[in-house]
Amino acid sequence: MSKPDTLTLQIKTRPVTYGDGAKYHEWVILMLHRNKVVGAESGPRRATPDRASCTAAARSRIRELQKHRLYVIRITRDDMRHGKARSCETCPVAQALYRNQERMGLDKYDYDWWVETYRAYVHADGLVLNGPDGSLHIDSDDLPLIINKHNPGLSFFQKDLSEWTQDFDEWKDMVQMGVREWREERGYEDGERAYRPLPFSFVLDMDAMKPTEK
Repeated sequence: MSKPDTLTLQIKTRPVTYGDGAKYHEWVILMLHRNKVVGAESGPRRATPDRASCTAAARSRIRELQKHRLYVIRITRDDMRHGKARSCETCPVAQALYRNQERMGLDKYDYDWWVETYRAYVHADGLVLNGPDGSLHIDSDDLPLIINKHNPGLSFFQKDLSEWTQDFDEWKDMVQMGVREWREERGYEDGERAYRPLPFSFVLDMDAMKPTEK
């Protein structure tokens, strides 16, 4: 497998007071490539009562991540232009993963990606890598956080792949159907349009992928 991307990992913490009055400190790890934030990971909620324990937990997580194979995945405007809505095999995320898989040491003919970040009423599969020896996946509950110019990694309220793909599917439906037909079918008022999502990046942790249960 080829050499993973070299990332700088930085810690950001903040105090949080929940509705029941409970107070905690929580962390986010920012992932930088060439001095630019390209990914992030947030820590568990209600886990550390003070800043010292919060920082210690984040540093422990960084030590783990530094041992992992981390790859920056960028979803471009071309991926969005050519990607298909509601397609687990040809959506923009699947196309970007396929484009990057050879530098991960994965043969382009022996492996393929299945991207199912959400599904109605049942649990989605998440990110699935299918290969000759079986499948690996990152569960849809553990999807990577995304980074773009409206979500630069500095906020604790970040979007993950699930939210982005839902926005993309709705926007692509509108483009393909036409705005008028889309409004009529969805029951929207005149003037309403689907939000057009932005290109983004995330960090794929290959060591977070687990064998898929059959």
